[in-house]
Amino acid sequence: MDAIFYRTVSPTNRRLNRTRASSSTSDLMKDEYDFLAAKRGKFFRQGARLVPPIHLDPEVFDYLSERALAQGVSLSGLVNTLLKKEIELIDAGK
Repeated sequence: MDAIFYRTVSPTNRRLNRTRASSSTSDLMKDEYDFLAAKRGKFFRQGARLVPPIHLDPEVFDYLSERALAQGVSLSGLVNTLLKKEIELIDAGK
């Protein structure tokens, strides 16, 4: 039998939700959610690939953004080009 999990909202999140909510109480998060009718794997897609976000240090981001703009390419394109070159250097040293 599959376990049923209930998500409890922390007092801090409950407080934040109240301050963010409009005059309608339907915007607030509930204290608990019932997942009895949930379907396991409803959104699972075989072969789907997760592309996680990459977080750059602010100074690296600023530098690369300026270089990308100067070269007329996207930041993603520039970062991918630099990383591919780095991979080639690593593989050449093996």
